[in-house]
Amino acid sequence: MMLSHGVSTAFIAVVATLAACLPMSAQQRPDALEADRLLFGPVNGRPGGLYAIEGDYNFNVLDSVYYNPQTNVLSLIGHLDLRYPGPPIPYLQHLSALLTATRPEFSLRWTPASETQVDLLLKRSLSQTEIAKISTQTTNMFDAQGRVNAIGVRTLTNFRLSPVIGGKRPAYLGADTVQGPNGSVIVSAVQKDSPAAIAGLITGDIVTHFAGRVPLDPGELARSVRFAGAGSKVVLTVTRNGASQKITTTLDPDIDQSAWRDATRYDAQAAFFRAAGETTMAATAYDLGVFNTLKDDPVAFLALGRIFESLGIQAVFTAFQQKTRQGAIAPADSIDFARKLFARIDEVFRFSGSPTLTAFNSAISRGVDAGSAVSVGFAAFDKVYPRKFGEYLDRIMLRPEGVQIPAEVIESVVRIHPEMAPEFIGIGPDTLLARAMFAGDYVIKQMANRPDLKSFIPEYQTKLEYDQTHPASKKTESTYRIWISVAKVDQAPSADGLSLNIRDARLQFNMREQQNHRDLPPSPGGYESKLNAIIDQLERYYPVLHELREAAKLSSAANWIRSKTPGFRLPSEGMVRWSAPSRVPGLVFEYLTSPDPSYLKAKIHWIAEGGVSLVVPPDQSRPGADPSIAPDSLIVDPKFYQSGLPERYKLIIKEVPLPDAFVAQSRKGRQAIEAVTLMLGRASSKDPGCIAARRTLTDAASVARQLDQTERAIKVLSQDSRTRTIDLEQLQSDLTKDRDEFRRRITAWIFSARSEALGQLEKGHGFFGRESPDVSDGTKSFLRLLNHEAEATEVAGFGPDDEEKPTVRKAVFEAAMKGFKELAKDAPDPMTAEAPSVPSLAKPLLGAYSDAKFLTSALLQEAAFAKLEFVDDFKVGQLQSGQAAELNSLKGQLQPLQRRLSDHLDVLMKSVHQQAANCRPR
Repeated sequence: MMLSHGVSTAFIAVVATLAACLPMSAQQRPDALEADRLLFGPVNGRPGGLYAIEGDYNFNVLDSVYYNPQTNVLSLIGHLDLRYPGPPIPYLQHLSALLTATRPEFSLRWTPASETQVDLLLKRSLSQTEIAKISTQTTNMFDAQGRVNAIGVRTLTNFRLSPVIGGKRPAYLGADTVQGPNGSVIVSAVQKDSPAAIAGLITGDIVTHFAGRVPLDPGELARSVRFAGAGSKVVLTVTRNGASQKITTTLDPDIDQSAWRDATRYDAQAAFFRAAGETTMAATAYDLGVFNTLKDDPVAFLALGRIFESLGIQAVFTAFQQKTRQGAIAPADSIDFARKLFARIDEVFRFSGSPTLTAFNSAISRGVDAGSAVSVGFAAFDKVYPRKFGEYLDRIMLRPEGVQIPAEVIESVVRIHPEMAPEFIGIGPDTLLARAMFAGDYVIKQMANRPDLKSFIPEYQTKLEYDQTHPASKKTESTYRIWISVAKVDQAPSADGLSLNIRDARLQFNMREQQNHRDLPPSPGGYESKLNAIIDQLERYYPVLHELREAAKLSSAANWIRSKTPGFRLPSEGMVRWSAPSRVPGLVFEYLTSPDPSYLKAKIHWIAEGGVSLVVPPDQSRPGADPSIAPDSLIVDPKFYQSGLPERYKLIIKEVPLPDAFVAQSRKGRQAIEAVTLMLGRASSKDPGCIAARRTLTDAASVARQLDQTERAIKVLSQDSRTRTIDLEQLQSDLTKDRDEFRRRITAWIFSARSEALGQLEKGHGFFGRESPDVSDGTKSFLRLLNHEAEATEVAGFGPDDEEKPTVRKAVFEAAMKGFKELAKDAPDPMTAEAPSVPSLAKPLLGAYSDAKFLTSALLQEAAFAKLEFVDDFKVGQLQSGQAAELNSLKGQLQPLQRRLSDHLDVLMKSVHQQAANCRPR
């Protein structure tokens, strides 16, 4: 395929599609992303039995495993690391699967028919006709309406192009609009807690300018918002009650993160120019597209004005307009303006020989009137513009690393439809661990062919690009395959031998020989070493890779547990079962490359095999004990079974069977840690009456804690001594710690819920796995809230091991809880096991939050006495005397609260007694 003048118009194939939309092939099967949807297909419900506890802990980094064979107690201890956002990891179910695994490995392999198809393809070269067809289909990026289609999204993404300024995420304003006068738009609705609402935009406002430009119509405003990019600070000019005012706001990320959604061919043009650093050319191309879209609309004249603005001749155009309005325009004035316009067009688009100005002048010299001559000038533009765009397209198409072609295109041209079948080696195929390994392998098979990753990880290279820059590193692909395996698990036993403390685990990409299945260590110059250098960044981008790293820790823990108790197993009752797909679309990647500027050639690059191994290398435990984590303080029954309730309730507590699984929180230095504990030797009951009694007992414990705090505060406020200030400070400190711990737990919930919800949205499953062709407005609001609060807390440094920025953290947290309250109030849907509603998911948080808020707001208020320890005794006495009325008032507020809490606790404990009477322990 020659790139002489005939094909740089090579890429006039592309240019043609930017001017005339070619239809997509009608016979295209679902793309490879369908595998992602298959992987997260039906499961048999929610975890039950011991595994029901998995919804109660939030850690995503495993630090330690505790196992006591004598008491048959097992505990997993970890912390939350916000660098790894993703759905909750089912640690207990993964451990259960690994305890029964002989050699946990997984691989996707070609089906026999697919392997034959691929072998035949590799034995021949693609013809120039096929390459031309591939090029044409690759550049067929738009639908009949001129919008970017599915192939276009992947192709443009592979080009590392985005219509969003600065390559940011698409933005969200939160204001619905309808058409207004003179290119303005009228606000018809404002979403709660949106940037529009926060900025003070209200229904009925007339938006006359967005970021300094006339919005033209609601659709164009929506595109302008989206493409401005999340985090951008923008100014809106609005007219309210006849007065003009400016409103400033910062745009939020949109829940739909697809940058090319609603984009057109003109956005693609602008993105190509912007990538080349031609900002003026890009802005003009965009505005030309807007004008073309609105040319039959009354606001077309305003759209034309935006073109002049982008070209930088707005002042010239304004002066021309003024003369026209005054009736002082002369033919020479029109000719002079048109010449300045075409001269600027030739300059901005770098047209050689000034073709548009030359065409205009030639028409004028032939006696053509100015209006008709302008048409001649734009006709010349239409002829030279495609070639100019082709030049910029060539720069991308002729990159040394080549241009990746979407799988649908290569399959439709060469007529192959390969499939892969799963091979489960030593693991149960119906477990969630099998699903994680399946998903991980599918990700790994794409890892060498993801040019879009460069947008997030600049150090990344595709395998083809790496081979071109490191020719000595190539291995024969028919002999070797890329696997991901466990490089090491850094661990050490505790002094008593009951804990395995895990400092870290590392995965690695490595090559495996096909014939003898021997794993080779990563070679210093091999592509696998390139991937290993960025594996931490890949892990943050692909949650399943982090899940596999955590599974590697569990694999090592399973070996350690079996060494203490051979044949040890966790119960299978209550585990979630997953139905693995028998086939998934195969992955064949094709690139157009250009060894020199004279021609293109096609390069087929494929990864037919490979896999995931969770086999842990020989024991790498460090000698000696490691006291860094002492889990004994966490391996206890919940406090309300010990001394959390007043003595008078002890007999009732004994009537309630103890739980067989529970979660406890503690701290390791500045880091919050959690432990999920299984009392495997305990004969507890799953009877509904027992479960109800334990739940009510939990509520009672919370009320009892409030009562204890209230009585403690009343006692301190009643004393008349110089230690009162110190006692109040200690009380405030204790309550603040409680509230901070609660904030951390809610932060963990926000991140996990946001990740799960966005993941389901991207896979087309609606909200939290609920099948839905569309997403309701309430769900969108909830997703936006989760997204906003998760990002806000992350920016604020609101992490589990962060003690900084307490004021910012408090403000962010309060805003999050306010949003949850409004959602719950506006949409009080009932909770169902099959389809959890948005408010139902938030309501448990609200109840717990009420407990935490009580600690500092209702009890201590502003607490002006918090710093009295810094003054001498005489001043303390004076200040205490002066505050007596305030402190007595506070005590007066707490006394009726004490009575209400005491009465409420009595009611709850009577209910516990009744429920326990119906409990039949097994």
